[in-house]
Amino acid sequence: MKTRPLGMLIGWTLATWIAGSAVAAPIAESTFGQWIWSARDAAIFAETKDAVPNLVPSPWIATLSFAEGRLETRRALSPALAGTAPIAAVVRLDESFHRAWEVLPAPELAASLETALSELERRAAAAGTEILEWQLDYDCPQRRLGEWAEVLRRLRSDTGRDRRLWITSLISHLQDPDFGKRLQGIVAGHILQVFDTGGLPEGLTAKDLAARLKAHALPFRLGLGAFERGKGYEAKTEHRLWFSALPDFAVNPWYRGLWVFPAGKSWAHLLPTLERKP
Repeated sequence: MKTRPLGMLIGWTLATWIAGSAVAAPIAESTFGQWIWSARDAAIFAETKDAVPNLVPSPWIATLSFAEGRLETRRALSPALAGTAPIAAVVRLDESFHRAWEVLPAPELAASLETALSELERRAAAAGTEILEWQLDYDCPQRRLGEWAEVLRRLRSDTGRDRRLWITSLISHLQDPDFGKRLQGIVAGHILQVFDTGGLPEGLTAKDLAARLKAHALPFRLGLGAFERGKGYEAKTEHRLWFSALPDFAVNPWYRGLWVFPAGKSWAHLLPTLERKP
């Protein structure tokens, strides 16, 4: 086992892509970011940004809900909460959005989503904040992945807007054989969220998961947590193991970095523990 500090890991990852990729994937620099869902998270970002090169702040700026046949926007944190740095803006689509599939066709949903994002763009501009990319945080039901992809396609094609758009994904989504194919050319990539996961599904290893991600041929990031969920004194998750498995994912030609959900917990100390198996 070879322990590698963060800076070495980033350099090693880039060199691996350039020298050893057997897949026709684009060469792109991996990005490290932190989600910000509270003032405490913003303080952690301020503490961490000097230790993590080019750390991107990713504040939650709004939640979209579906009620009475239409989308409603609830503002969350200020786009400027992380200071003057350009941001990856997070828009959460809550569980009520599931009902929209039964009511609105894809063109109307895409138009409603465009209206909401345009208004949030104006708010960010008024705050003097540059948006590097948008992250749509939606736990899409697996059976709706095709419809979700169609809404995202229309959001891009019908409006003519060239937003840099990332979506969140779940491990279960990777079971869909067309997951990557549906989204190629529509989104910049997906952020695989594992911070609510106590472990991998039975019989699945980190290398198996990395192979699935490679097969889908879609740029991805890992979304990890700096906290542990548990009941009483018993932890139900062990995110340190996910951090230590990062090198297994970093050799993947579609890997684009790491996003951390701190939930009020410091996390920079987890990074020097990253190890690569010889």
